[in-house]
Amino acid sequence: MKNPVLTPHEAISHIKSRSDFQANLRQRALQILNWVNEWNQVQPPENQVLCFLREGVNVAFCLDRDNNREKKKRPNFLVIKARNDYLDFGLGERPGDQYRTAFEPLKDHKTRWILHRQQFPSVDDDLLKRAFLEAMERQLSMTTKERSRSTTSRKSKPLGETYLEAQRTVAVAKYGEDPLTDREAAKQFARRAREIFLEHNVVYPWVEIVEGAHVLRSDGGYRRIAAVESNTSRGFHKIDKAGPGALEVYRDYFVSNRDQLYQALTEVESRQALHAWSEQISGEIRERLTNIKQEMLSPYNKVRKLVDLHLQALVSMSIELADHRLRLVPYLFLPLDSQIISYPTLFTEADLRSVGLNRRATYKDVGSRATYVALQERVAERAVEMSQLTDSTFYPIFFDLLWNRRDTNWGRNLFETVPERSRGKSLM
Repeated sequence: MKNPVLTPHEAISHIKSRSDFQANLRQRALQILNWVNEWNQVQPPENQVLCFLREGVNVAFCLDRDNNREKKKRPNFLVIKARNDYLDFGLGERPGDQYRTAFEPLKDHKTRWILHRQQFPSVDDDLLKRAFLEAMERQLSMTTKERSRSTTSRKSKPLGETYLEAQRTVAVAKYGEDPLTDREAAKQFARRAREIFLEHNVVYPWVEIVEGAHVLRSDGGYRRIAAVESNTSRGFHKIDKAGPGALEVYRDYFVSNRDQLYQALTEVESRQALHAWSEQISGEIRERLTNIKQEMLSPYNKVRKLVDLHLQALVSMSIELADHRLRLVPYLFLPLDSQIISYPTLFTEADLRSVGLNRRATYKDVGSRATYVALQERVAERAVEMSQLTDSTFYPIFFDLLWNRRDTNWGRNLFETVPERSRGKSLM
């Protein structure tokens, strides 16, 4: 067959074996194929994704329905273009504003949008996954309309309805019962959270937490991890490519102001006080981000999330704050990103709708202070509910272990529990 069908694993082997795929294009392609593989494991046949070769080297994706396997020309929603060095998404004529900065329209194709390899550093994992899911859902909605014209065809469940089911099925298969609803699982989750945030004695100097500490691996080796790394700061687009990026500004701020920040933290006496002080830090950092396109800084959580990540790491693991850890951990704010927002039993659909969000929201969609505060208040309420479920004191920051389910990983502190498959470059 001219465009042979591949399993996700065959597609992965193909991409790894071809020199046509530049390193960072290969990395993004493998990331997408891992999502496809995970998706297909829990989906009914009509909602599965089909991988196939195009032009002998490119890897394309379509839905495995409507006899697409047998077609010579398949209606793809995404193509990984090896020799063109870009990803080609079927996002429609008017995709969301979040795509307009890094994505550009494909010439002579009204519904196709491309992401060049040169733009990969400016696109975080959240936005890439969102583009993948929206392109897939767009194709699904079109094929579902065609199917609905036939009264004899069985109606397929839309992706929007199966997305959370897939998450739940994968999570239960991989980790066991949900720690936010099952009593015994919740107790184990709370015990791990206390160990990781409060009870460990594995600490690092302040500066190393900010710039990168040598962290023990489960095999006895070491890896470098910092409170925030480049994968978290990709969404801050530079004005001058040769100038400083957001990550450099944050690190310089937290290192050069170490003494003042330490003193201020030792004087914080409430969660409200920490919130006000964190807003002050966010404002000062925002003023320093002069080489970042200003429209990138308008969402409230865009700047605040990286502040929350730094404070979380410093409070829970720095040598300097070890004597203040027990007092400060209860005040910490949960860093809000797509994994946290989409966790189905942390925020309900009603919680998200009340602030204008949905399960596909990313950290940038928490655009206003009011939305951030409302979500954090709900997190605090859920912490009280978890305290009742576990018969123990449960703090809001404990929910951060839901990120990649770090409660199930080896490790004594936050850095050590970072998934080792993530190459140990970032806390988040």
